[in-house]
Amino acid sequence: MTLVSRSYRNVCLTPLRPASDPTWLFAYGAHDETGAAIEDLRFRRGQRLSQFVPVPSEEPRRLAGDHLFAGILFNHYGHFLLEGLTRLWALRAAAPDQPILWLRHYDRPMRTWHGQIFALFGIDPARFQFVEGLTRIDSLEVPEPGWMSPTRYEPDYFDAIRLRRGTPVTAGRKVWLSRSRLAANQGRIVGEADLEAVLQHHGWDIVHPETLSVAEQIDRLDGAERIAGFEGSAFHTLLFMDVPGRVEIFARRRPASRHFGIIAERKGFTQTVHYPTLDYVSGAAARTVSRLVDPDSVLACLLP
Repeated sequence: MTLVSRSYRNVCLTPLRPASDPTWLFAYGAHDETGAAIEDLRFRRGQRLSQFVPVPSEEPRRLAGDHLFAGILFNHYGHFLLEGLTRLWALRAAAPDQPILWLRHYDRPMRTWHGQIFALFGIDPARFQFVEGLTRIDSLEVPEPGWMSPTRYEPDYFDAIRLRRGTPVTAGRKVWLSRSRLAANQGRIVGEADLEAVLQHHGWDIVHPETLSVAEQIDRLDGAERIAGFEGSAFHTLLFMDVPGRVEIFARRRPASRHFGIIAERKGFTQTVHYPTLDYVSGAAARTVSRLVDPDSVLACLLP
């Protein structure tokens, strides 16, 4: 399908806040000039939704003119690429001087990599407005989302986020996306550094994404014959390019995030998910620190 936008007049928005009921993802107000909730502005993730809260009676900040609603400026890299850039197709098609409106994710500021990504798409953050308090917008264009987990993954989304097209595979280029230099509470794998030493000896390029700009990460991955690593947000960078090579993800949880499978299927590249034996060390969810029990089982998947 072709995504479309809808326009609303005199829209009232409030900042995103934690929901009082954990059934909801988070809470904010989004109402039209009649006081009715605007469902096009409700955030959805699976069966969970954002909660609409009543508009307070205080005097709103007024934004005159036409604005384009971008969505939520998530501060998690993977969530931002999937859910924060779900309306990128409309941002790229908009007039270069049209103001762009964001909801901050719990008042968190833009990070350096946000700016790097916007620069890659030629989007000037000077155009951005943020909902810092009760805000009334004269006219708000609300594009349909191109990615809405787990039910909607539109070609418009994948076309808009792709920056590199048709790069041929470079035979022998093998990239390992490393987690070994992450902070201790960021989901490290104990024993990964030893594994990387063996891979490097066999010609693998060990890439530490958090030490590189987004453009540098793309350069290191684009055209690689093989891309592998322990499951993590760095694999979302593949959204920016065609992937002519083969991808192998070593899961840190069971099951692995379904998003990586969806990305591979929709972009048409070959991907295998392996489940190595990991022992729990500390932490929870995505921040769980684990110990690799059998490095040879990983090497057997990667070395001739």
